[in-house]
Formats: sequence, C-alpha cells, structure tokens
Amino acid sequence: MPFGLLLGPLIGAAGCEWLFAEKTMKPATVSGVGSVIGTVAGLGMKIVVALLMVVVFAIDLFWL
Repeated sequence: MPFGLLLGPLIGAAGCEWLFAEKTMKPATVSGVGSVIGTVAGLGMKIVVALLMVVVFAIDLFWL
C-alpha cells in the first residue's frame, strides 16, 4: 500500500489546521486522523462495490 495515500491526508489536514486555523497540535492531529479514517473507509467501500460488480457480472455471464 502506498504510504502517500495515508500520509498525504494526515499531513495535509493536520498541517493546514495548525497553520491556517491557528489550532494547537492536538486538535490539528485529530483532524488529520479523521481524514485518514475517511480515506480508508472510502477505499474499503470502493473495494466492496467493485467486488459486487464483479459478482453481478459473473452471475449474469454464467447464469443460463
């Protein structure tokens, strides 16, 4: 798994919250972790939908 997929949202959200919203490091880190959780959850849902599409296609292809 590419580490940039996880580190990008974490560093980007935490850094922007810390620099521009002028928050302390703890709330900024919580924001970064939340963005990573959202990214991983979205990735998981995309995998589930892709597998369901493959299953539906296989059923349609082989069902006589």
